[in-house]
Amino acid sequence: MLGGETWTSAELYYGVTAHLKGDANKWLVIMSEGLEAEDCTFEYLASRLRKKYGRRENTWQIQK
Repeated sequence: MLGGETWTSAELYYGVTAHLKGDANKWLVIMSEGLEAEDCTFEYLASRLRKKYGRRENTWQIQK
């Protein structure tokens, strides 16, 4: 749930990509050129971002 609503994976994909800045935004433009519609999911985006930039643990995850 986000903002009291349940979002689909595709909605999360477009929500996240709308906030990418700088090099991440440039990377997205190049990466998405040959992207199929079924790959426009949050899971696909997260896996590609991890492949490109590596996994980043945030403070909340570390403190769990």
